[in-house]
Amino acid sequence: MFYRFAHWVVRAFFAVYFRLEVEGRENVPQHGGAVIAANHASYLDPPAVGAAMPRKLNFMAKEQLFRIPVLASVIKALGAFPVRPASGDRAAIAHALKVLGSGQLMGIFPQGRRADNDDLALRGGAVFLALKSNVPLIPVAVIGSDRAWGVGRKFPLPKKIRVKIGKPINLPPLDPKRRQEQIAEGNEKLRSSLRTLLAEDGSEGRQ
Repeated sequence: MFYRFAHWVVRAFFAVYFRLEVEGRENVPQHGGAVIAANHASYLDPPAVGAAMPRKLNFMAKEQLFRIPVLASVIKALGAFPVRPASGDRAAIAHALKVLGSGQLMGIFPQGRRADNDDLALRGGAVFLALKSNVPLIPVAVIGSDRAWGVGRKFPLPKKIRVKIGKPINLPPLDPKRRQEQIAEGNEKLRSSLRTLLAEDGSEGRQ
């Protein structure tokens, strides 16, 4: 109940202040687990992606985000939990696998940090979770969030934000003997999909 209320509030705020537009909701399966993998150029990306989802989205987000008072409250309400990327947080990974195994959506930012949208150096976490759980990997592009609240800006500007949800990437079950190779192949497919979605960043995304 609280999640639905928080989701409605955040979605309404983004619709009014950032003129949020969402494309591709039909690409999110109505039932079952899936890994939602999005680019990450702004602190606004977690709530923007959460607001765009037609189902509850559980987030694996780096622990630094939980030190920002207002944002921490928002992303916690939207289902986020902290992870320490540098230490290979096994507890967070186990929790994510449990979430996926129960048929829920799991969100992750595979860049592992805020980065320019041209910098799509991806870590293997999102692909690993999809492989291990044998669920679809869904690419999501957040466009305009960096212009609204980029690195170094103290307060977000009312710039338009678009969230584009791509078609699911279906990966084979994890083969322990080919783990690294499968992760590399999956990352390349994800990177290609994100580039395609981000390449459609037209003039309307710059308003």
